[in-house]
Amino acid sequence: MSDFIGMPVPSPYIRLHIAVGDPATMLLILARDATLLIVGTRSKPSQSPCLLGRVSQQVAVHACCPVLLVPRVDAHEVIAANSGRAPVP
Repeated sequence: MSDFIGMPVPSPYIRLHIAVGDPATMLLILARDATLLIVGTRSKPSQSPCLLGRVSQQVAVHACCPVLLVPRVDAHEVIAANSGRAPVP
């Protein structure tokens, strides 16, 4: 990565937690000291970007750090993208 942008880039520090409770609440609690929170969404890129699930919407609104929402991608779409073929519906 450093070669790509021409300056030193720190290695990301990733924490893994297993928690029991409401997903949105637990993510917000665990991300209090985070510099970035990455959350998957159930909506697909072809759907309206306004359609977020309850957890991703609550986290995006209430998090104390930036939130990156990553839309769901089906496995056959990834395979098709890697092979250069159109995805199978």
